[in-house]
Amino acid sequence: MHRVLKQRIGSAALVLATVALTVVASAGEAYRVGSFVKADDPGLGFFANVWSPPSVDDACLSYVGEYAVRNSDPNDVLFLGDSACRFDVDSVAFSRATGLSSYNLGTFAEPAVLPVIAKTYLSKHPPPRAIYLLVATYSLGHAAELRVGTAPWRFSKTYGQANSANKQADFAYYTRRGVREILHDLATLGKQQRPDFRSLPLRGMASETYWTLQHNVQQARGHWGLPGEHSPRARPEATHGDVVYMSADWSAAIEAAIASSEECQIPLVLRISPISADMKGVFDFSPLEQRLRELSVRHPKVIVCQPTIDFYERPLCWDTIHLNAAGIARFMPVVVKDVQRALGSQTHSAVGLRPHESIR
Repeated sequence: MHRVLKQRIGSAALVLATVALTVVASAGEAYRVGSFVKADDPGLGFFANVWSPPSVDDACLSYVGEYAVRNSDPNDVLFLGDSACRFDVDSVAFSRATGLSSYNLGTFAEPAVLPVIAKTYLSKHPPPRAIYLLVATYSLGHAAELRVGTAPWRFSKTYGQANSANKQADFAYYTRRGVREILHDLATLGKQQRPDFRSLPLRGMASETYWTLQHNVQQARGHWGLPGEHSPRARPEATHGDVVYMSADWSAAIEAAIASSEECQIPLVLRISPISADMKGVFDFSPLEQRLRELSVRHPKVIVCQPTIDFYERPLCWDTIHLNAAGIARFMPVVVKDVQRALGSQTHSAVGLRPHESIR
């Protein structure tokens, strides 16, 4: 009786061990499949799925990461920041006006990606002569989004050295992605080979694919022009007296970008992008202005541009925080003069530009 019981227990233990080993092996294989593209092709590893078209926002981040990692061209001036930088700084017009090569690596209102971009770019490229950091007022209140699986997290994992504090969450994310990939391959087994998902129309911009938009962005040296004179969306209602401040995450991101520039002995310009005059007197900007004064004292070599908040008339604005083509033409001579100041008046070809003169 005891012998039979022991045999049954032994058989059950063997089955359980076999099942456990199978589960572990399957999870390990799913993790390998889910994460292998990171090492094989960073441009693929960034995306959450490799069989569906990417969103235009994911494409935006990927273009920045790919340029920072895979390109080594020298640039005299590097533009960094959020969507205000990406949309408002015409790097081609800047280079035409100054004779200085430049590239725009603006992304969107996400502080977690800024230090990664700066550090990665500087590790792969010759150091620029100046770094220009342009951010929008309202972006600066945002907290970092580094939850496992989010676009900023994937960007940091793919193009930077970010390590999640939660290894189990990392493993679970890549394992789930691997399971989806394996199931998709089984479902399409024997069928026509799937096209490169980057050749499909982008989600959010069906007129472009990842590749065609990448070509346009590279031709524009990273600058994205907003369509039309004004946003078709209604402007959000603002409450009088709302406070505009700089979050701890944005403070840390800017401090990290400054540290990278100081380590490489590169002058850095920090400017808050112009906003619509409609917002004048609506918000309380004093906390943001105080934080910028503190930054200026803490880092005396950083050029913190004045006035802190510059207001442009509505005809020059695409929406409350971005400029249209006319606004960009107004703004670019300001950028030129900022860089001229950082370089000690070395941009001789820019001398003589007037604040309202177009350089396009």
